[in-house]
Amino acid sequence: MRTRRLWRLPVALTMVTLVGCASTGKGGGSAVENEMELGEATPQEARRLLADGYIYLDVRTPEEFQAGRPAGSVNIPVMLIDPASGEKELNPRFLDAVTTAIPKEQRVILGCRTGQRSAFAQRMMYERGYRHTLNMIGGYAGIADAGGRVVQEGWSTLNYPIEKD
Repeated sequence: MRTRRLWRLPVALTMVTLVGCASTGKGGGSAVENEMELGEATPQEARRLLADGYIYLDVRTPEEFQAGRPAGSVNIPVMLIDPASGEKELNPRFLDAVTTAIPKEQRVILGCRTGQRSAFAQRMMYERGYRHTLNMIGGYAGIADAGGRVVQEGWSTLNYPIEKD
């Protein structure tokens, strides 16, 4: 069942957590083999795939996107900041913007700050008929443990090419 209402961030993050746990498909195999099953790609794999014709869809907020992104990225935010509350809310036009900008047969790497929002966006795109998507684990910033040690590299922690506004 699909709904058109806006979700508050706690509900969306719960969904992201569930999607993130299920997004690796059946395990094993390469990123390309897993793409039909809501697959994932490391930043290293994503960089190689981008050189082979994939596009990078950055689903972070416009402010995050402007601060730095993989070179050549397209920005369609899955969440927007509500000016009244300051909280992130689901972008109600996300899927419409995606279907306008990206053909369903296009191969897409999705990314955000750490990979959580992009996993959520990937699930939404899958439900709309996109079957050639990979979520970049570690996202742009990578993932650090409680002590600040990087446990999953991200695009920027690997010093890959970036653009800024």
